[in-house]
Amino acid sequence: MSDAASNADELFERALHSREQGDAEGALSGLRAVLEIDPNHMQAAGELAITLGQTGRLDDALEVLDEAVDRSGDDAWLLANRAIARGLSGQFEQSIEDFDRAVTLSPDDPQLLASRAETKRAMGRLEEAAEDFTNALRMDEDGMIGVLVGRGEIFKEIGDFDLAMADFNAVISRDPDNPEAYGCRGEVHRIQGRHDEAIVDFSQALTISHEYEGALMSRGIAYRQAGRADDALSDFSKLIDQFGETTAALASRGETYRQMGQYQSALDDFNRALEIDPEDAIVYAGRGETYRQMYEYEKALTDFDRAITIHDQDGWIIARRAETYRQLDRCEEAIADFNRAIEIDPEDTWAISGRGETYRQMGRFLDAVADLDRAGGR
Repeated sequence: MSDAASNADELFERALHSREQGDAEGALSGLRAVLEIDPNHMQAAGELAITLGQTGRLDDALEVLDEAVDRSGDDAWLLANRAIARGLSGQFEQSIEDFDRAVTLSPDDPQLLASRAETKRAMGRLEEAAEDFTNALRMDEDGMIGVLVGRGEIFKEIGDFDLAMADFNAVISRDPDNPEAYGCRGEVHRIQGRHDEAIVDFSQALTISHEYEGALMSRGIAYRQAGRADDALSDFSKLIDQFGETTAALASRGETYRQMGQYQSALDDFNRALEIDPEDAIVYAGRGETYRQMYEYEKALTDFDRAITIHDQDGWIIARRAETYRQLDRCEEAIADFNRAIEIDPEDTWAISGRGETYRQMGRFLDAVADLDRAGGR
């Protein structure tokens, strides 16, 4: 080995040590020095890009990776790193192209398949993502616990809850201290209305990991859905105290206050949430529903209009605007909105019943009876 190569390797090891010690700038300086000595030191180029990405300089990381890939020709590791960087920057199609090339070069690497699956999942290509996760598991089932969690999450998003539960149960049986598996399984329980089981799983996740923000949020929602409003408020307030004010946390606490009839507290939280994100349809809808229940119908309509402008395919919001129109005796507009809501979700008994009430208010009694019978009351 030449003295230059020896110096480059020594600098490289020192740079990685600097990064491990939290000295990112020292690592960057060292890795750049390696590349000045040996521009073809592809491992240094890759680690430089990784460090740049970790410090938020994604464009610089991509520039380094582009040059490294051009120099190296076909290097699966560099292609995978560029694929990840492209995915983080929203260049999903280019990311998949890089992953495809990397997988062709290294077809027996389960981590490549798992990483490609995560990108496909972010693109909404859920079935393809599940297939990649499954193939990764076939290669290394024992070493890919995280892949089981990821595949279970995809099954949950698809709505195949039995397969999702099977994956989460498998993770817990192998790794009983895995907080994410409990959190994900709890979410399946919650979605399917098993609130007590959900709360147990979320609590277990939080026992293992006190900093599990998602589990605390989900447990608060499960408490609220189970009718345990005080416990829900406690969790949402703890969430805000521990992790800071976020739109989701404030909106969730505001919704709990609304359901408890504490309307001013609800408005305070919704208002603060909109200061953080003035384009959140769910928050406008929550505030609109609060105003509706306070009989401030014009304010409610303003908020529902804004929410629907942002997200025009949410049947819940459209049905609540319809109900506001009905309460203002603007029945034709109410019927139009109820029809839209029912078109989005033909099983929405709240909207069907609301339309029936509107028909009755208009004197269209046969139509009213048909809808009210169909809904079974609201």
